[in-house]
Amino acid sequence: MYKSQEFLDRVEVVLSGDAQVTFIQEPLQEVASRMSQQLDLPIIIDERSLDEIGLPIDEPMSADFGTLPAYDLFSLLLQRYDITLTVRHKVVVITTMEAAEDSLLTRIYWLEGMGINGDFDSLMSMIEATIAPDLWEALGGSSTMVPASGSRPGLVVSTTYEMHREIEQLLQTLRENSFRLDGVSEEIEVAVPVATPPAGGGGFM
Repeated sequence: MYKSQEFLDRVEVVLSGDAQVTFIQEPLQEVASRMSQQLDLPIIIDERSLDEIGLPIDEPMSADFGTLPAYDLFSLLLQRYDITLTVRHKVVVITTMEAAEDSLLTRIYWLEGMGINGDFDSLMSMIEATIAPDLWEALGGSSTMVPASGSRPGLVVSTTYEMHREIEQLLQTLRENSFRLDGVSEEIEVAVPVATPPAGGGGFM
C-alpha cells in the first residue's frame, strides 16, 4: 500500500465531519492540542518551519466560526498565517506552505466508473489545469502524477495534502456525473410482453 494510505483515509473522514471551536487569544500550540483532543487525531506543529517564517508556536489566535467541517475550520484559521495542514508518518502536521510542498504525500486513485477508457492523458491534463497548475512538475513544480501499473485503471499522485483533497473532490464529481461503466457488464432481466391469442382460438400466422 502507498505511504500512509489508510491513515490518510481516516484523516479525510474525520476532517470532513463537523466541528465547533471557539478560541480567544489562545496560543497556537494550545489550539493544536484542543483540536487534537476533539477530533481524536494526533496533531503536532512543525516548529522549525514556523520559525523560518517568524511565527512562534505561542502566537495568540482567535476563532469563532460556528459549526463547519473540521478541515474548513483549520483552513480559515491557518490561512491567516500562511500555514497549512499535511500528514507525515501517520501524524497531522501544522506547517508552512513551503514545507508542505517539500514533503509530498503519495496515494493512488482508482478510476473505475469514470468512462476514461484508458485515456489517462485527458484526465491528467484536466487535473493539472484546474488544481494549482503551477505546483505540477510540468510547470516547474514538484507534484507528479502517472497512470498506475497493471490492468486496473488508476492514477498515482504525489502532491500536498490540500491538493489531494481537491483531487478527491474533483474525481468524485466526475464519477457522479459519469454514465459509463468502463466495460463492467451485468445480466439484466427484461420483461417481454406475451401476446394473448384472440378469443375463439387461433394463432399468429
